[in-house]
Amino acid sequence: MKYLLFITALFTIFAACDKPDDPVETYYLDKEMYDYVIFPTGSWWVYEEENSGQKDTVKVIKTDHLINDRTSIGYNFEMYFNKNFSSLYNAEFITRATAFTEGYLNKSVLEVESGTNLAVSTDFISEMENGDTLNLGQVGEIYAYKEDIIEISNTEYTNIRYFEKELETGPTHVKVSYFSKNIGLIKKELWNGELWNLIDYHINN
Repeated sequence: MKYLLFITALFTIFAACDKPDDPVETYYLDKEMYDYVIFPTGSWWVYEEENSGQKDTVKVIKTDHLINDRTSIGYNFEMYFNKNFSSLYNAEFITRATAFTEGYLNKSVLEVESGTNLAVSTDFISEMENGDTLNLGQVGEIYAYKEDIIEISNTEYTNIRYFEKELETGPTHVKVSYFSKNIGLIKKELWNGELWNLIDYHINN
Protein backbone atom coordinates (compact mmCIF):
# COMPACT_ATOMS: atom_id res chain seq x y z
CA MET A 1 0.00 0.00 0.00
CA LYS A 2 2.84 2.41 0.91
CA TYR A 3 4.55 1.53 -2.40
CA LEU A 4 1.37 2.32 -4.31
CA LEU A 5 1.03 5.68 -2.55
CA PHE A 6 4.69 6.46 -3.33
CA ILE A 7 4.21 5.69 -7.05
CA THR A 8 1.03 7.80 -7.11
CA ALA A 9 2.87 10.73 -5.51
CA LEU A 10 5.72 10.48 -8.03
CA PHE A 11 3.26 10.40 -10.92
CA THR A 12 1.53 13.53 -9.57
CA ILE A 13 4.84 15.37 -9.28
CA PHE A 14 5.95 14.46 -12.82
CA ALA A 15 2.55 15.36 -14.23
CA ALA A 16 2.77 18.77 -12.60
CA CYS A 17 6.27 19.30 -14.01
CA ASP A 18 5.14 18.39 -17.51
CA LYS A 19 2.12 20.68 -17.38
CA PRO A 20 2.73 23.68 -19.68
CA ASP A 21 2.59 27.17 -18.24
CA ASP A 22 -0.54 29.18 -18.82
CA PRO A 23 -0.24 30.86 -22.22
CA VAL A 24 0.88 34.47 -22.14
CA GLU A 25 -1.35 36.96 -23.95
CA THR A 26 0.19 38.52 -27.06
CA TYR A 27 -1.05 41.88 -28.26
CA TYR A 28 -0.77 42.81 -31.93
CA LEU A 29 -0.60 46.14 -33.72
CA ASP A 30 -3.95 47.58 -34.74
CA LYS A 31 -4.79 47.57 -38.44
CA GLU A 32 -4.70 51.38 -38.39
CA MET A 33 -0.96 51.21 -37.76
CA TYR A 34 -0.43 49.25 -40.99
CA ASP A 35 -2.75 51.63 -42.85
CA TYR A 36 -1.13 54.85 -41.67
CA VAL A 37 2.42 54.47 -40.34
CA ILE A 38 4.05 51.13 -41.23
CA PHE A 39 5.53 50.93 -44.72
CA PRO A 40 7.99 48.61 -46.49
CA THR A 41 11.67 49.21 -47.18
CA GLY A 42 12.21 51.40 -50.23
CA SER A 43 9.21 53.65 -49.61
CA TRP A 44 9.95 57.39 -49.64
CA TRP A 45 8.31 60.78 -49.12
CA VAL A 46 9.43 64.26 -50.22
CA TYR A 47 8.41 67.23 -48.06
CA GLU A 48 8.72 70.95 -48.74
CA GLU A 49 8.75 73.69 -46.12
CA GLU A 50 5.98 76.10 -47.03
CA ASN A 51 7.84 79.34 -46.28
CA SER A 52 11.48 78.67 -47.20
CA GLY A 53 11.02 76.12 -50.00
CA GLN A 54 13.55 73.81 -48.31
CA LYS A 55 13.05 70.11 -49.09
CA ASP A 56 13.53 66.89 -47.16
CA THR A 57 13.36 63.36 -48.55
CA VAL A 58 12.64 60.61 -46.03
CA LYS A 59 13.26 57.02 -47.12
CA VAL A 60 12.70 53.71 -45.32
CA ILE A 61 16.03 51.89 -45.51
CA LYS A 62 15.36 48.97 -43.15
CA THR A 63 12.46 47.36 -41.29
CA ASP A 64 12.42 45.09 -38.25
CA HIS A 65 9.38 43.22 -36.99
CA LEU A 66 9.29 41.33 -33.69
CA ILE A 67 7.24 40.11 -30.77
CA ASN A 68 8.65 41.65 -27.59
CA ASP A 69 8.80 38.91 -24.97
CA ARG A 70 7.52 40.39 -21.73
CA THR A 71 6.45 37.11 -20.13
CA SER A 72 7.83 38.36 -16.82
CA ILE A 73 5.08 41.00 -16.64
CA GLY A 74 2.36 38.79 -18.05
CA TYR A 75 2.06 39.65 -21.75
CA ASN A 76 3.94 40.01 -25.04
CA PHE A 77 3.43 42.69 -27.68
CA GLU A 78 4.16 43.25 -31.34
CA MET A 79 6.66 45.92 -32.45
CA TYR A 80 7.63 47.26 -35.87
CA PHE A 81 10.71 49.43 -36.44
CA ASN A 82 11.40 51.53 -39.52
CA LYS A 83 14.95 52.82 -39.94
CA ASN A 84 14.66 55.95 -42.04
CA PHE A 85 17.09 58.35 -43.70
CA SER A 86 16.46 62.10 -43.82
CA SER A 87 18.22 64.05 -46.59
CA LEU A 88 17.69 67.33 -44.71
CA TYR A 89 19.67 66.17 -41.68
CA ASN A 90 21.82 63.66 -43.61
CA ALA A 91 21.09 61.25 -40.80
CA GLU A 92 19.16 58.13 -39.90
CA PHE A 93 16.30 58.00 -37.43
CA ILE A 94 13.99 55.27 -36.16
CA THR A 95 10.22 55.23 -35.90
CA ARG A 96 8.77 52.59 -33.57
CA ALA A 97 5.25 51.20 -33.73
CA THR A 98 4.27 49.44 -30.53
CA ALA A 99 1.15 47.47 -29.62
CA PHE A 100 -0.55 47.57 -26.21
CA THR A 101 1.28 50.50 -24.64
CA GLU A 102 0.12 50.80 -21.04
CA GLY A 103 0.71 54.54 -20.81
CA TYR A 104 -1.61 55.07 -23.80
CA LEU A 105 -4.66 53.16 -22.55
CA ASN A 106 -3.36 50.00 -24.25
CA LYS A 107 -3.50 51.51 -27.74
CA SER A 108 -0.91 51.08 -30.48
CA VAL A 109 1.36 54.11 -30.91
CA LEU A 110 3.99 55.44 -33.31
CA GLU A 111 6.98 57.19 -31.79
CA VAL A 112 10.11 58.77 -33.20
CA GLU A 113 12.63 56.83 -31.16
CA SER A 114 15.97 58.42 -32.02
CA GLY A 115 17.77 60.54 -34.55
CA THR A 116 20.06 63.51 -35.01
CA ASN A 117 18.13 66.78 -34.59
CA LEU A 118 14.88 64.82 -34.23
CA ALA A 119 13.07 64.78 -30.93
CA VAL A 120 11.66 61.66 -29.36
CA SER A 121 7.92 62.15 -29.73
CA THR A 122 4.58 60.41 -30.06
CA ASP A 123 3.09 61.23 -33.46
CA PHE A 124 0.23 58.72 -33.96
CA ILE A 125 -2.11 56.85 -31.62
CA SER A 126 -4.45 54.17 -32.95
CA GLU A 127 -8.21 53.89 -32.52
CA MET A 128 -8.77 57.48 -31.38
CA GLU A 129 -12.12 59.05 -32.16
CA ASN A 130 -12.53 62.61 -33.42
CA GLY A 131 -12.02 64.96 -30.48
CA ASP A 132 -10.49 62.35 -28.16
CA THR A 133 -7.68 63.46 -25.85
CA LEU A 134 -4.97 61.49 -24.09
CA ASN A 135 -2.67 62.71 -21.34
CA LEU A 136 1.01 62.13 -22.09
CA GLY A 137 2.27 63.15 -18.68
CA GLN A 138 5.05 65.73 -18.79
CA VAL A 139 4.23 66.79 -22.37
CA GLY A 140 0.56 67.33 -21.58
CA GLU A 141 -2.45 66.30 -23.63
CA ILE A 142 -2.50 65.07 -27.20
CA TYR A 143 -5.66 65.79 -29.20
CA ALA A 144 -6.88 63.47 -31.96
CA TYR A 145 -8.96 64.56 -34.97
CA LYS A 146 -10.37 63.08 -38.17
CA GLU A 147 -11.14 64.65 -41.54
CA ASP A 148 -12.55 63.05 -44.68
CA ILE A 149 -10.50 65.20 -47.08
CA ILE A 150 -7.81 67.87 -46.84
CA GLU A 151 -5.89 69.61 -49.61
CA ILE A 152 -2.12 70.05 -49.44
CA SER A 153 -0.04 71.57 -52.25
CA ASN A 154 -2.99 71.28 -54.66
CA THR A 155 -3.43 67.57 -53.88
CA GLU A 156 -6.42 66.12 -52.07
CA TYR A 157 -5.81 63.45 -49.43
CA THR A 158 -8.50 61.34 -47.80
CA ASN A 159 -9.12 59.42 -44.55
CA ILE A 160 -7.11 61.86 -42.47
CA ARG A 161 -5.95 61.36 -38.90
CA TYR A 162 -4.12 64.19 -37.18
CA PHE A 163 -2.76 64.79 -33.72
CA GLU A 164 -2.01 68.05 -31.91
CA LYS A 165 0.17 68.35 -28.81
CA GLU A 166 -0.78 70.68 -25.98
CA LEU A 167 2.67 71.70 -24.73
CA GLU A 168 5.82 72.70 -26.57
CA THR A 169 8.85 70.51 -25.92
CA GLY A 170 11.21 72.38 -28.26
CA PRO A 171 10.98 74.86 -31.18
CA THR A 172 11.85 72.26 -33.85
CA HIS A 173 9.60 69.58 -32.37
CA VAL A 174 6.33 68.51 -34.00
CA LYS A 175 3.23 70.36 -32.83
CA VAL A 176 0.70 68.80 -35.25
CA SER A 177 1.15 65.70 -37.45
CA TYR A 178 -1.23 64.73 -40.28
CA PHE A 179 -1.54 61.23 -41.75
CA SER A 180 -3.45 59.88 -44.76
CA LYS A 181 -4.46 56.23 -45.11
CA ASN A 182 -2.01 54.13 -47.17
CA ILE A 183 0.25 57.17 -47.67
CA GLY A 184 1.60 58.05 -44.23
CA LEU A 185 2.70 61.44 -42.94
CA ILE A 186 1.46 64.16 -45.29
CA LYS A 187 2.06 67.29 -43.21
CA LYS A 188 3.68 68.40 -40.00
CA GLU A 189 3.61 71.72 -38.16
CA LEU A 190 6.56 72.53 -35.90
CA TRP A 191 6.46 74.76 -32.84
CA ASN A 192 8.79 77.27 -34.57
CA GLY A 193 6.15 77.89 -37.27
CA GLU A 194 7.63 75.69 -39.99
CA LEU A 195 5.05 73.89 -42.15
CA TRP A 196 6.27 70.78 -43.97
CA ASN A 197 3.97 69.53 -46.75
CA LEU A 198 4.17 66.31 -48.74
CA ILE A 199 4.88 67.01 -52.44
CA ASP A 200 5.79 63.53 -53.71
CA TYR A 201 5.92 59.95 -52.43
CA HIS A 202 6.35 56.31 -53.38
CA ILE A 203 5.05 53.33 -51.40
CA ASN A 204 7.11 50.26 -52.28
CA ASN A 205 4.35 47.64 -52.24
